[in-house]
Amino acid sequence: MKNRTTFFYVINLMMLALSSNVFAGTKLAASVQTLDFSSSNRIQYFSLSNHGDEKAFIKIEVKAVSELGKENSQTRDATKNEIITVPKKLILKQGQSRKIKVLKRMSAQSSDQFFRIYSSTAPLPSKKKELEDKDAVGLKLHVGIGTNTLVVVRPKAMHPNLKMTKSGKNLVIENTGNTTIKIQKIKQCEGEDCISYASKTVFPGNKRTITLKNASRPVSLTQNTAGTEKEHLVS
Repeated sequence: MKNRTTFFYVINLMMLALSSNVFAGTKLAASVQTLDFSSSNRIQYFSLSNHGDEKAFIKIEVKAVSELGKENSQTRDATKNEIITVPKKLILKQGQSRKIKVLKRMSAQSSDQFFRIYSSTAPLPSKKKELEDKDAVGLKLHVGIGTNTLVVVRPKAMHPNLKMTKSGKNLVIENTGNTTIKIQKIKQCEGEDCISYASKTVFPGNKRTITLKNASRPVSLTQNTAGTEKEHLVS
């Protein structure tokens, strides 16, 4: 029994080693985490780079995201009339980078629309025709090996609006407008003594809570909406 147990233990270790080394040489990186489209902007670019020591086959998928930032958030395949990438499949050699074109084909809506671009690595196709076969076994995506880029499509008329409530050591920031807002330069100052906090992104219909280190000091912050800044002081 002991020999049998040892045998299966060794087999499991070998399988684990094989599975962990399949993509050990592939380290995929995207040049940006977010692409922000204004209502008039139609084309943007980002780069994918292979920092590993093996050639990588990459498949790019675009998903539309609803209720971003909420528990009931859902995704679906984006249509060709929304957001597309060129190319959708590519091969990157060791140390190689390539520029990816992102085209916005949709018209502006009444509020922000969100998409995610998933760039995932897969085993290199053994035959050339597999490059054209999206159902080929060798092209199945491997979760956790790739990049994730958020795409924000702004409405034509942006109406940013924040509701901020400070209670003790909690600062609650609610976005009641129709577009994404970045909260930056968050500080609690008393003279030259300042406490700084990390920036936050608040999507439409979402709330973010900042735990303050000082309950009595007011909070100064900057609201950034697509590059337009506005300062606030919350007592």
